[in-house]
Amino acid sequence: MKGIREFLDCKKIAVAGVSRKKGAFSVTVAEHLESLGYEVARINPNFQKGRGSLNEYSTISELPSDFERVIVLTNSKNSADVVSAITEKGIKQIWIQQKSENSEVMNMLASYDCNLVWGRCIFMFTNPKGIHKFHYSLSKLFGRVPSE
Repeated sequence: MKGIREFLDCKKIAVAGVSRKKGAFSVTVAEHLESLGYEVARINPNFQKGRGSLNEYSTISELPSDFERVIVLTNSKNSADVVSAITEKGIKQIWIQQKSENSEVMNMLASYDCNLVWGRCIFMFTNPKGIHKFHYSLSKLFGRVPSE
């Protein structure tokens, strides 16, 4: 829980892999974090510089330096490129959303000095509602939520 709390402690979070499609899981994550008061930078290689919102970027390298936390919500086959860009930028707070990790990503991060949260759903630790609250309750019941 310490690493999760440390990650969520800052109110500026970048989300890599935000879809352009309304209602997509990644969009829901970004909107949920914004509803909790986080400033969210959305990253998608299809976002064009100068179009859309001020917080849309096509690459990790475009992120302003005050965004020091990234949630990786990409397809697992694209995650290694994203994680490589994160480490090149020197970002030390990384959350790999469950199903975005793979062995290549985990090997890359094994020797990288960072606070890494992986295999966890961001909703579970950010005031879950609806189905996410139910999922959290079940996970806690079966001992799958990290203890304090």
